[in-house]
Amino acid sequence: MTTVFLATLGQRPEAITIALDVLLPRYTYDLIGILHTEPMHSGIAEALRDLKSVLKQDYAGLPVVYYQITFPNGDPLLDITNQYSAEAYHIGVLAVLKKYRSQRDTIHLLVAGGRKAMSIYATLAASLLFGANDRAWTILSPPALMKPGCYHVPPGFQEQIQPVPLPILPSRFLPETLAEMNIDTLLEQQRSPRTRWYETLSEQEQALVNLLSDHPHATNERLAEILNKSEKTIENQLSSIYQKLERFYEVKRKHKRQTLLDVLKN
Repeated sequence: MTTVFLATLGQRPEAITIALDVLLPRYTYDLIGILHTEPMHSGIAEALRDLKSVLKQDYAGLPVVYYQITFPNGDPLLDITNQYSAEAYHIGVLAVLKKYRSQRDTIHLLVAGGRKAMSIYATLAASLLFGANDRAWTILSPPALMKPGCYHVPPGFQEQIQPVPLPILPSRFLPETLAEMNIDTLLEQQRSPRTRWYETLSEQEQALVNLLSDHPHATNERLAEILNKSEKTIENQLSSIYQKLERFYEVKRKHKRQTLLDVLKN
């Protein structure tokens, strides 16, 4: 059975390699996976570059895979700043965990190397998908050891580094609740109603909805002008959007345009 070591990356890449130094004498890992956001504009480009170099040089026997977490439509995710970015990060982590859970691999997830909000959502994802043999870890260490560039535990400090397993209670007590066949259903349930409704729209309707979200006070005439379509086409597309909105949310309201704008504002 394969055991994978996954870690969330923030601006403290040193936490990842220090954790590996402490955990490798206890566990045998077959793969390292690094979960990160878009590096160039999120402030982690240097951390990712340095981590890649250290992993390649000092852990040459372990294959390393990098997973960039994005929004569902593929747009780059920089940080958790609102509900949509939080949901995207949570679902992105769930998707990575699903890959290894579906292969019946054992997962060790380190949540010490990312921002606090990301660590929280990664832990929540683990609590949903982990099996009885999986582990989520954080690392406790003296502040002096987490200084930039300190990628390994100095001699004499080994005992001061404490890997702490996080209690993932749902998977411990109910390991069969989230069998592999149910993971896709779980991922579907984790998405917001707004996201699921949005995906019922055609590509042209999504473009119109995106435009309306950016220009909530635009008239149909103005929307048609921007999209280079006739006003009649815009009216027909809006009518279809309203119908899908009513079917999905099972409500009928007199002011359809305002209802749509309310949904777009969440």
